[in-house]
Amino acid sequence: MPSGWFARTVAGVNVRAWLHRVEVQDALVAVVFTASTIVVTIGIDSAEGGPALDVVGYLSMLVVGGALAFRHRWPVPVLYATLAGLVVYLVGEYPGGPVFLGVFIAIGTVASIMATREAVPHVVVVVSVLAGAALARGSTGSGDPTDDNVWAHLVYLSWTVVAFFIGKAIRDRRELLAGLRERNRHLEETREEEALRRVAEERVRIARDLHDIVAHNIAGISLQAATGAHVATAHPDQAHQALLAIREA
Repeated sequence: MPSGWFARTVAGVNVRAWLHRVEVQDALVAVVFTASTIVVTIGIDSAEGGPALDVVGYLSMLVVGGALAFRHRWPVPVLYATLAGLVVYLVGEYPGGPVFLGVFIAIGTVASIMATREAVPHVVVVVSVLAGAALARGSTGSGDPTDDNVWAHLVYLSWTVVAFFIGKAIRDRRELLAGLRERNRHLEETREEEALRRVAEERVRIARDLHDIVAHNIAGISLQAATGAHVATAHPDQAHQALLAIREA
């Protein structure tokens, strides 16, 4: 086998098929999300005051981002894992950053996989716990806890609703495409069955016509043979004509 062909196969078809696997895509999302979250949060930490990032803060971000690698395999456990990491991050009063987006990604994933009536209770639990953790953080922090927390809660709630409906839209589109594919398959099978039925009917018609033609010719042959046998002695020329008619038939 030529090495060039093997290299093109490995670098082309297999790699593309590998990248299209859901597990690989989730792993890539988790790596990119975790790395970008840590980098951006470090920049925010250096620009703002408050508690500095420590081991617990980094572990919280790793839990939130790392759990996303399994979001399609175990959507509900991943949702609660991101919730746990985010609660620890909130209680630790670490600087804000993109780590909060992890739970919204998990919410969208749950909505895209599970039925709405099954996904809503989990989302309500997550939002309630996050609101409680945010209130606890605001009540223990400096300043009036009602100044910015109300707006922050409204923003988080709106993000939750947007993430949920994006996931639901993805699920609805997937179900629509599956229904269209099933319908096309049914129509294709119906067309094939109709074509086979027409072929069978045509074969029956041809067989009937052939039967009528052959039966008519055999009847003529039988008549000519009887005529030839009857006149063979007295009228040889008529017997010869009968034999010619039989050969023609």
